Amino acid sequence: MLGFLRRNLRNTKEDTKNKAYMSMVRSNIEYCSTVWNPHHKYQIDKVEMVQRRAARFTTNRYHNTISVSDMLADLKWDTLENRLTKQQLTMFYRITNDILAISLKPYLKPAKLIPRSSYKLQYLQYST
Repeated sequence: MLGFLRRNLRNTKEDTKNKAYMSMVRSNIEYCSTVWNPHHKYQIDKVEMVQRRAARFTTNRYHNTISVSDMLADLKWDTLENRLTKQQLTMFYRITNDILAISLKPYLKPAKLIPRSSYKLQYLQYST
């Protein structure tokens, strides 16, 4: 999809490229991300590279001496890794507070020992 945008929006303004990326590429990347969110470093890097290429395309700066991190900061784009983590935490909050119709019992086990000073909704962490 990013290649399609690069071919067809070559000579457009930065704002148009930004909106096209947000609506056509990033929305596809983030679709159902709470389910498929990658947890291996190489998978995260592959997804992150899409956004880094899009930053170069949006700003029209392809020289290798220009920092992509600075471009992302100028565009005010959060990293995809951070966005996906926030979406997972939001989904977990919705499930634990019964905002979504997903039962916790088959998936999460409450912590057995709860000290007085800790939070009451603690769960055991599964080891992978």
